[in-house]
Amino acid sequence: MVRFDEQLKQIASTGNLKQMLQTEEVKPNFLMEHNGNVFLNCPDIGIYVFDIFGTFSKIISLKGLKNFQVNENIIYFQKDNGICSYNYKLFDEVCKPFPINKLSQTVFLKNKAYLSNNDSLFVFQ
Repeated sequence: MVRFDEQLKQIASTGNLKQMLQTEEVKPNFLMEHNGNVFLNCPDIGIYVFDIFGTFSKIISLKGLKNFQVNENIIYFQKDNGICSYNYKLFDEVCKPFPINKLSQTVFLKNKAYLSNNDSLFVFQ
């Protein structure tokens, strides 16, 4: 991992992720930063969490995710035909099914959930 400042000057870097995480394969499909933490999703393993300097913190064992969003201590994600929240400080997962067939994408923004399928967009508050 390499960290850059606003002028694109390298200010920090870590070693090889495979060596740092002591694993043979790291196959990420999604990466995001929130509140000074970097969340690296590997669907077969879970979400690796790093601090702002690239130091490994923990693995959140949510497997099979394509994408997710983080707000404070809660990770929001799509699971089957529903949306879920996982509080990674309290280890609490809550899922709510939605009567929408074949969800293709879910986005959480300002206390609203935007869900789409092949031909429609749904907004829930």
